[in-house]
Amino acid sequence: MAKRLKMTEDMTEPPSDDIHVPSTSSQTNGFDDVIIKVADAISADCDLRRLGLELGVQTSDINRALETNWAGGRKTSNGNVMLLQNWAETVKPSKQLPILRAAVQAAGLKEIEETCLQRKGEHGEMPDEVQRLREKLQARYIEEFSEVKVSPMDPESRTWLQHIFVSLILMLGRRGDQKKEIHYEDLFSFIRNKTEKGFITRLAFLGEAGVGKSTLFAKIALDWATGKCLQDFTLLFHESFRDIQDSPSFGDIVMNHFPDDTAINGESIDKYIKENQRKVLILLDGLDEAKMDITCPNRKLAIVSIARRERFIDTSVLISSRPFGADQIKSIPRIHEKYSYILVEGFTKENTNQYIKQFFNNDNASASSLIHFMNINSVVSEFMAPFPIFCCMLCYMWKVESKRETTEKLQTISQLMKEIEFALSEQYSSRYTDIEGGYQRHMEKAVEAITKVGHVAFEGLLNNKLIFTKEEMEACDEADDDDAVMAVAVACQVGILSGKKRLASKKIRQKEGKQFIQEFCFPHKLLQEHTASLYLASLYNHNPSEFNRILTHKLLNDYKEFRYVLYFTAAHGGEVGKSVLEALCNEVDDMEFIIQCAFECHDSEAIGPVRNLLKTKRDLTLPSSLSFAAFLVTLEPIGKEVVSFVNRIIDVSHLHSSNSRVANPRPASSPGAAHEALKK
Repeated sequence: MAKRLKMTEDMTEPPSDDIHVPSTSSQTNGFDDVIIKVADAISADCDLRRLGLELGVQTSDINRALETNWAGGRKTSNGNVMLLQNWAETVKPSKQLPILRAAVQAAGLKEIEETCLQRKGEHGEMPDEVQRLREKLQARYIEEFSEVKVSPMDPESRTWLQHIFVSLILMLGRRGDQKKEIHYEDLFSFIRNKTEKGFITRLAFLGEAGVGKSTLFAKIALDWATGKCLQDFTLLFHESFRDIQDSPSFGDIVMNHFPDDTAINGESIDKYIKENQRKVLILLDGLDEAKMDITCPNRKLAIVSIARRERFIDTSVLISSRPFGADQIKSIPRIHEKYSYILVEGFTKENTNQYIKQFFNNDNASASSLIHFMNINSVVSEFMAPFPIFCCMLCYMWKVESKRETTEKLQTISQLMKEIEFALSEQYSSRYTDIEGGYQRHMEKAVEAITKVGHVAFEGLLNNKLIFTKEEMEACDEADDDDAVMAVAVACQVGILSGKKRLASKKIRQKEGKQFIQEFCFPHKLLQEHTASLYLASLYNHNPSEFNRILTHKLLNDYKEFRYVLYFTAAHGGEVGKSVLEALCNEVDDMEFIIQCAFECHDSEAIGPVRNLLKTKRDLTLPSSLSFAAFLVTLEPIGKEVVSFVNRIIDVSHLHSSNSRVANPRPASSPGAAHEALKK
């Protein structure tokens, strides 16, 4: 477990959370707390009708409650609360809970009785070791998630999660292409309420890298630990796929966080979950970073079995993943049908503005100037601002006056990542400015180290590996072990890598006698992908044939999974960028992706293969979405020749061949008119 972070001068204790969440904590006074719990847990109209009749409520009053639930066009539990409050007024306080409990039982609402009508002291009546675990979990989440790292460029740049958290766009997937927005506060009733098909026990949160999935899961765990939500769940487990060493016992995985506690054993945790499945919530973060393959059934492995819903069948399990990671779920219909999906789509413009204002707190001038910059820079507002990780980085860079000018020139994600790498290297090298030539020598040393560990980063991506042992990292330089050890040490000092010791799995402890193992990881998968691109660019300069072999036979075979590696490698420009784009044009039939790579490349000469491909197109159907149209607009900085050619494609009269045609063409006399044609 990480040590508690020290307070910095910029930090203050977070005030109480002012986001309104219906309280279900023990702090709510009297019987109203019970009413709210029960009311929130009743989702089906027929359940409310049965319960009302068991309580002796008139049919007309039940109908009025149901109408109240649907008032305003969106279903709420307001009518449920009204019905129960009106009933409670007719019953002596000493009789309210026993009568309600008996009515819930008679109505066949066993799950509501178990989760909402715990007898006084019931948490205390659970096994002592489970009560002890509950307290340990709460303490762990408060310690680990109360503060969040603001920037990978500054290890001390932390702030309170409650200060900086802004709700994300969460879209509940429906049949076909229909989606429904679901708010953070609504997640809780969605998780615990019964639907017509029963409880939703497997829920996958899908979103691109940096969109805020991990922070969302951290927020849920922290809110549970501090009593703000989900108090009807006795235990909430938060595990990261990248850290999990799968085991037959889920309890053993949990107890890896508490190696010094021998009073709790994994077997008793598994037993408690199995017997109290509706009182437990499991969060599994980052399926795309998992070391195990859930497509292969293996009931001896806890995480695989839980993800496949073959273990803890009635327990609510939330899983987050990049979209490609969820292919493991979707590829098997029997597993796919057990999941509901929520798309995490990042920030709206209003969310972004709110985040920036909260980041800068009392510095209104900086907040206003950054918001203005984002509003006038279409690339930043369209492709960076909606992603919390990029928005966070931009805020940090904007806060530093010397970096503000650089930030204003950013136009691609690759440029942002390059700036982060430079800032990390410079931060490391600046420690040696007192030594003659120290700065330059250590900058070169940092670049060399990052490139070497980039080899391991790339091999890890090929094998879906994001955590590396000491031996794996030191294989980054096969020619010289000492150089490899030095490269890893420098990469850690720079901040590209982070190392930590953790308790070895029981299997390793038993077979190898090692209590702890040294592990390394990149702060974020995007940094691993960018570091891998540095290795690939270096490989091109030393062995272009091997570079082209890897590009053609490994990266392009699954180009969407390796999209950021391809973006970042193309961004090196020159012959490296040209080789990437040439291979894409020859091997990939996805014009949108190719143009995105060309934009990230940002080298008017290197994008020649894309320009040549466009000239050969007899039919060119461009995506109709506004976001892609905006992306084409941003091609202008690459070179006028590309933009003018795109305009010629739209302007039929300027096409080089009379036989060429464009889907839905519209004459364009100016770039602005061309862009309007794209939008429509």
